[in-house]
Amino acid sequence: MASKRLSVSAVLFAIVGGIVGIALGLGLGLLIGSALAAAFHVSQMEGAAGYFAVSIALIVTVVAVPVSILLTLSRRSSIPTAMLCRRIGTKARAVPAWVPVTWRFITEHRSASLC
Repeated sequence: MASKRLSVSAVLFAIVGGIVGIALGLGLGLLIGSALAAAFHVSQMEGAAGYFAVSIALIVTVVAVPVSILLTLSRRSSIPTAMLCRRIGTKARAVPAWVPVTWRFITEHRSASLC
């Protein structure tokens, strides 16, 4: 199968899509994180709820940026989304590894602040 190349304008739009994805991911993640912190009764001492909200925001951003770039590229270029996903490859598989690491960090520091 012949390789299709991305145009310069598609790459520029993907960069803009990534920037928009960062902004939306951080904003949405902070809203979700602060709501979850209130629902889980995360302590306000030493900014634990803030750390929790920021970690959730980073997780949401890590997911939102590639999605926004892929959506931009699939709308802007003639390359199918499945081919774009294959080009990304194993990078998307590293995202779930951050969830237990972040959870462990939060729970360790939460238990230490209650002493």
